[in-house]
Amino acid sequence: MDIPKIISNTLLRKTTLTKIVNEFTIFIDSSFMMTDEADDFFIKELTPLLIKKSKKIILAQKVFDELFKQAKPNNKIKTKSQISKAQKGLDIISHLVEKDCLRLLGSDTDTYADNLFVAKFTEKRLNMKLCLLTQDNALGEEIIGLNTSLSSGIDKNGKDRIKGIKAFKFNGAGKIEEFTSGKVSNNLIPNTTRIKKFSNSAKLVDLSKSEIFSVVTIPTNGDNVFDKSGNSIILGQEIGNGAEGIVYSVDDVSVCKIYKEDKFTNLSHEKLKLMIGKQITNQSICWPTDIIYDESNNPIGYLMKKAEGVELHKRLFFGPKLIEARLPSWTKVELVKVCLNILDAVRVLHLSNVLIGDLNGRNIMVCEDCSIYIVDTDSFQLEGYPCPMGQIAFTPPEIQKKKFNTFLRTTEHENFAIATLVFMILMPGKPPYAKVDGGMITDNIRKAAFSYPYNKNLPKDPPKGPWRFMWSHLPSKTKKLFYETFEEGLRFDCTEWLEALKSYEYELKKGYHSSDIKPNDYKRLSEHAVSTYF
Repeated sequence: MDIPKIISNTLLRKTTLTKIVNEFTIFIDSSFMMTDEADDFFIKELTPLLIKKSKKIILAQKVFDELFKQAKPNNKIKTKSQISKAQKGLDIISHLVEKDCLRLLGSDTDTYADNLFVAKFTEKRLNMKLCLLTQDNALGEEIIGLNTSLSSGIDKNGKDRIKGIKAFKFNGAGKIEEFTSGKVSNNLIPNTTRIKKFSNSAKLVDLSKSEIFSVVTIPTNGDNVFDKSGNSIILGQEIGNGAEGIVYSVDDVSVCKIYKEDKFTNLSHEKLKLMIGKQITNQSICWPTDIIYDESNNPIGYLMKKAEGVELHKRLFFGPKLIEARLPSWTKVELVKVCLNILDAVRVLHLSNVLIGDLNGRNIMVCEDCSIYIVDTDSFQLEGYPCPMGQIAFTPPEIQKKKFNTFLRTTEHENFAIATLVFMILMPGKPPYAKVDGGMITDNIRKAAFSYPYNKNLPKDPPKGPWRFMWSHLPSKTKKLFYETFEEGLRFDCTEWLEALKSYEYELKKGYHSSDIKPNDYKRLSEHAVSTYF
């Protein structure tokens, strides 16, 4: 993770500090109180302002517990310097308590201070201005990123609903400086100024009224085709063969899809022109870039970005043993990264008023570095053009057994497919409604027959094998989203999933959860967790 940029040589003057005290609710992290400069800052600069304004700084109980533990001479910290720094933090806390300038937040049952900061800043950012004092670059970056979360939207006057978040640290010269380049909390927010939106109020295009283009000869490997400018392109090796067309290599960056006989219509052509007119340039989306013609100037296909990798279905949906065999270096961290990359790309589409429609494991390619490519983009739903395809396992109960080409899906429909896809990646290949006694998947979806437990809800015949262990090792927030989706019928958008899984990725890297793709036992819970939730 890149260290965030900081305003160069900018002293936080007293007037600026006064403004922060006046307008912001201030939180402190242990790392900030353990610096050499912290004594003078808190005693000489910050405390007088807090007293003057009758305000209190916020300290997480877990931060106090952390300092108290580190200050003990018999702990695992070996150097006197580190123990002394922890004691300094405790002394600063004592000073703030004495001056009635401190308020504790949370309890000793909280998991980690960093998680608490992110959760509280996310919760309160629409109601108040917030500030964090920390030396932790990753945490500062995470916190500042909450300023730009797309989930909060804008108010009726077009203004950002987030009140404002700041974070400060001491630089190498002992001066207070502001974090200014924090990445968005999920690290994947797209640049919305580049988003080109399609209309979301168009009427359904009746695909049954389409007319098939009549082409005498369908070009194949080695044949010449032409772009709209008349430039000749030689079709290379066949690299994909689907129901509607064949994909050929063209060069290092592009491929060409040529439609099969009776599969390309006038409406397909109009839709392609619409897509090419509004380019979506996300690196993970293989969007059409140009229409391709035969030598008689008949439209026969289109160019698109070349995808790399292997189908998600083949790479991850055949169970954990195959993942271990083919990707031995992969852990749960890589699975989460794949989810994050997919969610980021899908959110770009949703911001453009585009739905994938037929979201599943066969139209996403996954590389060994966790990068992804979404293909078959010509079937996406946009404006009045429906996506005519779908898979039962990814279809919500309210549109099961409906003909996909006769209606326009909603974002709520797609959010069900998103949850299903994320579930099948984190629980490799196992659909959320799989049960011990089997049953028709359509019936299980319709009945919301979700087998896995959450909170005090007991399991209901989850499938045999490692799946129960995998479920037990998921973080509570992720379980909650799954349970509320598949058991209670709620739907969560990409932003909510990104926030949950970015937190999961962070916790995995910190070692808070097992990173084994196939754990061999249930997660061990504390006595408090057992008594509270079970």
